[in-house]
Amino acid sequence: MSVEETLARMRLLLARRSAVTRRLAAGAGGPDGVRSPRLDGMPRGHGARGDALAVLGRMEALAAECAEIEDELRELTARVEGPILALPPGPHRLVMRLRYLDWRAVSDVANGAGYERRYTYKLLEEGERRMREGI
Repeated sequence: MSVEETLARMRLLLARRSAVTRRLAAGAGGPDGVRSPRLDGMPRGHGARGDALAVLGRMEALAAECAEIEDELRELTARVEGPILALPPGPHRLVMRLRYLDWRAVSDVANGAGYERRYTYKLLEEGERRMREGI
């Protein structure tokens, strides 16, 4: 798999990981009307309600999916780490490192680097081009 294909796969996986983690966060509140979970994972005062068990099952499936995504991302990160760190020091290497080695969202990369989001996308595209061309 080429570096370009690896980065494309990582973009898809990072987007999927973001969606899964958002769904996990949304499900952490439990089913409607169940807002106070106990430490053992069962809702307080509701016994073993079916809707609570369904939410817990969905959350378990999402957590497993997130773990699979992160396993694949770890493998892909190992492939692109060298080419990213070989880029000359500067904004391209910074945003590429934050996005593909630290798995941060583009908005987090922009905030962390102090750039506008639109400019961050441009830097990512240019960084990928530089990696392809070996600059």
